[in-house]
Amino acid sequence: MTKNKKMYNEQAVTELQIYTENDRQIYDRELKPVYVNLAKKQKKGIYKPEEAQKSYYRIASNSAKNYNKKFGSSDGTIFTTADRREVAKRLEADIRDELQGYLK
Repeated sequence: MTKNKKMYNEQAVTELQIYTENDRQIYDRELKPVYVNLAKKQKKGIYKPEEAQKSYYRIASNSAKNYNKKFGSSDGTIFTTADRREVAKRLEADIRDELQGYLK
């Protein structure tokens, strides 16, 4: 019996990722400082993708809360933990290669 490892909702993940990347307050307050910090770590050679995903998970969780306040349910069940983890994974993967040029 094979298990399906895809435990997240693709549509919810895409929606949350787009919201996170395009909300100005989230970018200014959370994403930009993380980018700068991770760029410095990559420049020093101590960048760890697992640690970066933890930072992005925190951002995805905060973004999900904001999204739920604006558009969703009061109990915050639009985005599951698996959805937020997948968003964090994708955010980390999207930015990893771009980090070296960020501080130039």
